Amino acid sequence: RLAAAARGIAPPCAVQLPYSVVRRDWVEAPAMTAALAAAGAGLIPSAVLEGGALSGKYAGATAGRLADQLGDPTVAAAVAAGERLAALAGALGTAPATLATAFALAAPSTASVLVGATSPAQLDESLAAVRLLARLTGDELARVRSVA
Repeated sequence: RLAAAARGIAPPCAVQLPYSVVRRDWVEAPAMTAALAAAGAGLIPSAVLEGGALSGKYAGATAGRLADQLGDPTVAAAVAAGERLAALAGALGTAPATLATAFALAAPSTASVLVGATSPAQLDESLAAVRLLARLTGDELARVRSVA
């Protein structure tokens, strides 16, 4: 806010940052939390499915957008978290992508979430996150956090 004021421009109203079950550090860092609050800016999480790794579709798969990166430790960790997220989603009666998107929506400063869909079914899973978030308990959200 101060930097914008010093330049005579309006402060940012939103910031787009990667934020997911497995990548929380930027958004949840105290400095970022303070900066968002000081600017009065909302968060627009992106990469909430980590390129599909959190969708559960890579469990045992060898094809897909991330197939050539499955040996990368960061991607492998996201895929493993995706498998745990899929199990939790099943217990909650929802899709892993829906649960991952609801997690991003639950961040206190979230204004909206960027999602990508290559089919109507994927869009439906993303939209279902709004309804899911309305019924998730604090304990269930804590369980989602624990998959990473």
